[in-house]
Amino acid sequence: MSHAACTQVGDAESKPLWNKISEFKHALWQFSRPHTLRGTALASVALASRALIENSNLIKWSLFFKAFSGLCVLICGNSYIVGINQVYDIGIDKYL
Repeated sequence: MSHAACTQVGDAESKPLWNKISEFKHALWQFSRPHTLRGTALASVALASRALIENSNLIKWSLFFKAFSGLCVLICGNSYIVGINQVYDIGIDKYL
């Protein structure tokens, strides 16, 4: 068995960097459950849009970067929460 494990490790190390990055991106995308990311983004944009429509004097283009970075933080937080949930639900999912 140790020979097979060593062979697999050797195969993983010989992959080109682009393949490793591509596999990581795919795993991260599946781990973060894309349908939850869409909900977070939609809710954030809808809430911010409603607030700005009701208070149009607050609209400033200089705040766009801060709003976008805030959206990125929300998406990262959502991915973290969903990922933790998936890790802890492994035992529950075995019985379903």
